[in-house]
Amino acid sequence: TAQKRAIHIQFANPSLNQQVFLQKIQGQHAINQGMTAELICLSTNAHIPLKQFIGCQAAIDQVTDTGTLFRTTGIITEAVQGQSDGSLTLYKLKLQDATALWHKRRNSRVFMNKNVLDIVQTLFKEWQQRSPLFASSLTLDLGGIKQDYDIRPFVMQANESDYDFITRLLRSEGINWLIDETQLNVANSNSPIQAQKLRLIDDNSQYQALNRRTIRYHRSSATEQYDSMTSLIAERALQPTAVHIQRWQADALEQEDGAGSVQSKHQHSQQHDNASLGLEDAWHFTPAWMQDLNGEDGATASGNTQIEKLNQHLSHYHDAQAKQFIASTTVRDTQVGYWFKLNEHPEIDQHSGADQEFLITAKSYYNQNNLPKDLQQQVHQLITQSQWQDHQNT
Repeated sequence: TAQKRAIHIQFANPSLNQQVFLQKIQGQHAINQGMTAELICLSTNAHIPLKQFIGCQAAIDQVTDTGTLFRTTGIITEAVQGQSDGSLTLYKLKLQDATALWHKRRNSRVFMNKNVLDIVQTLFKEWQQRSPLFASSLTLDLGGIKQDYDIRPFVMQANESDYDFITRLLRSEGINWLIDETQLNVANSNSPIQAQKLRLIDDNSQYQALNRRTIRYHRSSATEQYDSMTSLIAERALQPTAVHIQRWQADALEQEDGAGSVQSKHQHSQQHDNASLGLEDAWHFTPAWMQDLNGEDGATASGNTQIEKLNQHLSHYHDAQAKQFIASTTVRDTQVGYWFKLNEHPEIDQHSGADQEFLITAKSYYNQNNLPKDLQQQVHQLITQSQWQDHQNT
C-alpha cells in the first residue's frame, strides 16, 4: 500500500495517480535558492502525454523513522519519457517550487516611492491574480520580517526576469527567502496538496527548530531505531577581514563612507589577527538617491545609516562563508531553514548553548522505494538505456 512505501507521490491530476509509481527522488533545497528535485517514475502505460505532467502540482511523502510522513510539494516543470521494455516505461520528472515560474516572465517597469517589501508584495499579488497555478502553489509569509525598510524614490526593473528582479531587491536589503511547506508532516498520503510558503526572514531569531529538535551523532546501521548523523565535517575559509563602502552623497556634495573601514569581529586565524591580515573588501556604490526638492514624495532621506547597514550585510556574509559544516545523515525529515541541536558528538559536546545548535542552510537528499531484486534490475537496465544517471548512494 501507499502508506507502507518509503516514498509516495500524489499528483493533483487524479488520472496520473492511477498510472504512475514513484521509484526514486533526488533533490536539492537551499535558502535563497529554492527547491528542485528529480523524480524517476515507472508506469505500465508507455503513452502518457507529457503535457499531462507539465504544470501539475505534486506532493512527495517520505516515511520517517517515527512512522510519520514528511511532505515535499511543488510543480512539475519538466517531463521526459525514458525507455520502455514493453511492460514498464520510465518517466523522469522535474519538481520545483513555484518561484521557478518567475524565470518565465521578463519585464521592464518602474516603481516610485515604495520600499522593497511593497514591491515584492505588488509583484506577488500580480502573479496570484494572473496565474491560478501560482496562486494555488505559493503563499507569501512576512512573519519573519522584524525591521523597517527605506522608501526608495525610484526602483527599475530593466529587462530582468521577475525572479532576477525580486531576488536582487531582497539581497539589497539583506532579506533571506525560504521555500517552506504549509504542513511538513501529514497524516496520510491522501492528504490534500497545500500551497508552499515563501518565507521572508531578516532576523536569525525567526528560524524555527525542527520538530525533533535534536539529532544524534551515531553510526547508521540496520538495527538503529532512529535516524542519526553519521558524519560532520567542519570547513573554514579565509575571507575579507574588513569592509569599506563609499558612495557619492549628492545632498551633502561629498563622498560618504560611513564609519570607514570596519574590521570583522570574526577571528579568521590563530596565526594572524584581522588587522595584520589586512584583507579589505572595498566597494564604491552607486550615488545615494535624492528626495523630491520639496520633500513631498515620502522617500526616506539617504545617509550614513544606509552605508552602515550595507557594511553590516557584507560583514555578516563574509562571516557566514568563513565557517560552515557539512553533515551526512540518515534523517529523513530535516528541512532547510530550521535548526537543531546535535547530541553525542565528541567535539561538539564540549561546547554549550548556541555552539551546539546548527541551522540547515542547504541540503541534498536521495531516497527510493525497495523493489524485488528482479524488478530492481529491470528498472536499472531501463535507466541505463535511457542514458540517465542511476543514483545508488543514499
